[in-house]
Amino acid sequence: MKLSKIDKIIIMLIVLSFVLAFSIYPSMPEKMPIHWNAGGEIDSYSNRFIGVFLFPLVIAAIYLLFLFIPKIAVYKKNIDSFMKYFEGMKLMMLFFSCLSIS
Repeated sequence: MKLSKIDKIIIMLIVLSFVLAFSIYPSMPEKMPIHWNAGGEIDSYSNRFIGVFLFPLVIAAIYLLFLFIPKIAVYKKNIDSFMKYFEGMKLMMLFFSCLSIS
């Protein structure tokens, strides 16, 4: 499978998110807050691994899903004409997901 220019950019973003996660992992506390209630008080905690690597793993999973969507499309004859827009949508969604990490 040949990767498009957009796929290469997305893979670089995913790798960057994992590099950032690995770089901050040692400095994070063992018990990290992961949920706050409406009053702004912490009501749920998780371990450090989940707190640091959850977003990069979700971003990678979303990218894998985007790779398989065209293969399971019901209207395969229309997928080629839509692919330019699909690639742009894929890039924007994963880019904004990467921004949520910081």
